[in-house]
Amino acid sequence: MPPVRLGAGEGRRCGPGRGTVNAVDCAEAPAVAPVLTLEHALDVAQHPETRLCSLCGAAAELDPVL
Repeated sequence: MPPVRLGAGEGRRCGPGRGTVNAVDCAEAPAVAPVLTLEHALDVAQHPETRLCSLCGAAAELDPVL
């Protein structure tokens, strides 16, 4: 799986359990969003307030391993 970014979603502040996980090359990923390791992305994705981007495939890549 390629690296992913965590960006703040819909005007929310970025933080544990908030925001959207996007692929690094996703058009929706903010350029300033931090790049996450796979392990960190999985930890973040388990929070109920975190969304996985379906446009870039982050959801398709991470959902099966959650």
